[in-house]
Amino acid sequence: MWILQVFVNRSAAYCACILRCKDDLADMALQLKSMESTQQRTEGVKRIGQDKLRQLLLVSIGECEVSGIRNKDLLVVSHIKPWEDCVDGGTERLDPENVLLLAANWDALFDKKFISFDPDTGKMIKADRIDEEDRKSTRLN
Repeated sequence: MWILQVFVNRSAAYCACILRCKDDLADMALQLKSMESTQQRTEGVKRIGQDKLRQLLLVSIGECEVSGIRNKDLLVVSHIKPWEDCVDGGTERLDPENVLLLAANWDALFDKKFISFDPDTGKMIKADRIDEEDRKSTRLN
């Protein structure tokens, strides 16, 4: 029942938004509805070794280093120095000292630089660009 109510609320919000939108936004919404295909084939790059690094962290740490969440399906390996910035052929990319085990919500905040950690104390540093309402919603107060 709760999921249905959320869907109804989102549908109503979507309809209200369309009514308030300018012509170009309404056109974009119509284009989305008329798309014939929603997939395309692409070539990608697979991160080799990250699955083993994740397993190592799941065994050695076993929980989100911020919240303590232990459900492994909610935990991700989050690189301190971003993967694409590691240029040494993989040593940094797979270094357990260059990663944190975080729940997906904390990983998103860390990845977007809303939070960081002091390298000496480990204390969380919160970005000023997140407003008070979002701080409460994400439990960053």
